[in-house]
Amino acid sequence: MQGEKTLLPGEYSINILFAEAHIPGSPFKANIQPLFDPSKVTASGPGLERGTAGETATFLVDCSKAGEAALTIEIVSEAGVKAEVVIQNNRDGTYTITYSPAFPGTYTITIKYGGHAVPPSTPVPSRSSGPAWSREVRALSGCPQSPPFTCLAV
Repeated sequence: MQGEKTLLPGEYSINILFAEAHIPGSPFKANIQPLFDPSKVTASGPGLERGTAGETATFLVDCSKAGEAALTIEIVSEAGVKAEVVIQNNRDGTYTITYSPAFPGTYTITIKYGGHAVPPSTPVPSRSSGPAWSREVRALSGCPQSPPFTCLAV
């Protein structure tokens, strides 16, 4: 593996040899960090809590502290129908997300950054490991303040 480049994060051992013997301190340890950190992505806004069938709902995803990666959002009804999602890059590390629930019911919103699940955001405590950022949004009326965040739209 001499001179090989890697982009994978993790703990690495670096061996430096002179005359086929390790120099003092070798092997050296290096902890390579990812180029982006999905745990630093947050989401907020009314479109995460409620929506009205046939009307546009919006929320904001803030990736400004997470590094560079692709943002993907999937919004699926309880019947398995995917809502059309528009991701607008605000050019400041944030994205405005808009979607229109086609009919009343429960919708699950899943956010991924760089292909990795984003941990839950406010009001769920943020964690760097665990389930994907996923929230259910129900189109009827009322919204609980604690998990499982099945919300009703007006």
